[in-house]
Amino acid sequence: MPSLYDISIPILTGALRAELHLLKKGADWATEKGFTSEELVNWRIHETMLPLWAQVAITVRHARLALNYLTGSTLPVVVVKEAISLEGLLEMIDTTLKQLTDVGSVEKISAEESAVVTSKIGDGQCHLTVLDTVQLYTMPNIYFHFTTLYDILRMKGVPLGKGDFAGAFLEGAIRD
Repeated sequence: MPSLYDISIPILTGALRAELHLLKKGADWATEKGFTSEELVNWRIHETMLPLWAQVAITVRHARLALNYLTGSTLPVVVVKEAISLEGLLEMIDTTLKQLTDVGSVEKISAEESAVVTSKIGDGQCHLTVLDTVQLYTMPNIYFHFTTLYDILRMKGVPLGKGDFAGAFLEGAIRD
């Protein structure tokens, strides 16, 4: 049976590595096409949706929250209130990837699967076990906001494909 480590840390790491790749590729394309980094981070699919910078900040927030409840850490979580520069987004991802790497093994996961985690959902809260929090709250949020980042970049014309989205998840996999 997979451990809490197996269903969280490698997936969070893959998502953030892929996000880093998407952001860098998007930034290179935007520069080539004459867009500023400020324009890039404020791109959005629809005026009622959060911009690109918020999509990234939210995935980083969920990764750090997961690190906190899985390891007992007290890492600062990202507050999504005001725009974050491209450089700030890249730095946030790099820092969080280092924090994920520091976990490194199953032994560093101190949470019990049945312990209860309280998570904010809209204006309310939900109370789930650690296992359910990883599977039903953290991962869906990570995938939603990561996919939205990809969609924003594709909508603007950045030449991305499935390999850009999924490639980081498959790093280290044996391929023929």
